[in-house]
Amino acid sequence: TAPPKATAPASSISLPTSQDAAWAKVVENAKKEGTVTIYSFYYVGDIGRTIAKAFQDKYGVRVEILAAPGRQTVEKVKVEQQVKQPVADVVNTGVSSATELSIAGLGESMARELPSLKDKSAFLVDPVYSPNGDMLFVALTLIGPAVNTNLVNPQEEPRSFADFLDPKWKGHILSIDPRGGGGGLFTTMTVMKYFKVLDEDYWRKLAPQLQLFGGSQQEQYRMVARGEYKIAMPGSDTPIAPLIAEGAPLKLLPMEEGTVGQGESIMMVKNAPHPNAARLFMDWALSAEGQTVYARAASLNSMRKDVAGFLVAGAEIKPKKILNRTWEAAQAGNDYQKAGLMEQIFGKR
Repeated sequence: TAPPKATAPASSISLPTSQDAAWAKVVENAKKEGTVTIYSFYYVGDIGRTIAKAFQDKYGVRVEILAAPGRQTVEKVKVEQQVKQPVADVVNTGVSSATELSIAGLGESMARELPSLKDKSAFLVDPVYSPNGDMLFVALTLIGPAVNTNLVNPQEEPRSFADFLDPKWKGHILSIDPRGGGGGLFTTMTVMKYFKVLDEDYWRKLAPQLQLFGGSQQEQYRMVARGEYKIAMPGSDTPIAPLIAEGAPLKLLPMEEGTVGQGESIMMVKNAPHPNAARLFMDWALSAEGQTVYARAASLNSMRKDVAGFLVAGAEIKPKKILNRTWEAAQAGNDYQKAGLMEQIFGKR
């Protein structure tokens, strides 16, 4: 379904004052540069147009968005840097792609200079992801089990991960195969192991309860919505929301142990042609105003505590606590994959 049209609310950022001369200069120079170019996997269609208009209306700086998948974005940025003809100012993509750019030294640290980051307590999780401060989180996806509400009544809904070990759920839980290193189950397993919430002993007990398959998230959710399975392990609020909006009988559950959080990254590219416009856009994107515009246009959660989420009912998760997939947790997950932890639990493919 098409997202609702969004209009920019009143700005939550005070105009620069003489006490913030450095940032005032950034704003001034950004307006002179006049353009910011963004390679994005998420700012697409009406969502991108809404974001671009809101920012341009506020600052008079044009936003040019090139929609591209993460792999394409990584290769394009690398080539531009190699031939010393950078085009991208900002990259908005998945964490894995942005991490590759960060490790290659192709991002610029923004952690200490953006006004919107001065008070990190305003955010649900730390918006600074990478150790060098070049990768920031601009949106947050929450990951938790999803149930078919026609097949699982409220009294039966699992409240703890321990509840999934009940024999009645055997064969009724559908999960994307985590042995390839992708999918929500892999992220959930590795993050919870990193934070010492659930270890491999639990997952070994759960493995016989699961039906693994090699399809996509959307296919997984549709199979559960059709009643082929009762539970998707796990679900993710942003990708499942459109199905719920269409009437799919799905609902995401918070777990007592916590809900895993996965960020959507934004990064200023090294040698950006419009460095001040890039800084200004990133600051606006993380402000209450920018977060409201994006969350409303894309029907998703905000990173900020002072901005309401705009997910449809059923896709919302009200977590007991958020276990954020930090840089360290992600690296530990990679180590688990290299050590063959998934195959130790689920067997060889």
